Amino acid sequence: MNAKAASLLAALLQANKQPGWFSEWYSRKFQAFDASTDEGHRARLGFLAAEGTFMLRSLGLVEMSEAQWREAFDDIEDATVSPASALGVSGPDATS
Repeated sequence: MNAKAASLLAALLQANKQPGWFSEWYSRKFQAFDASTDEGHRARLGFLAAEGTFMLRSLGLVEMSEAQWREAFDDIEDATVSPASALGVSGPDATS
């Protein structure tokens, strides 16, 4: 599945024309992040990091074992999930 998605993406980029649905999908993703909050910034950063990791691996630009793949996503999660949200804490007493 990943190889098919990467092949489709590579074909789109080589054609130098991104179909409207592709751009619209990413636009909707970015609009969903509330950039006025720390949590929104972390979510956007996590999304971009995950997308970049997927692209690098799927396009064969970086070789990663399954263990390295999981570790990379663990790192992304550790860096982008606030301690409060990881514990299920919310509200004015939550720490960032």
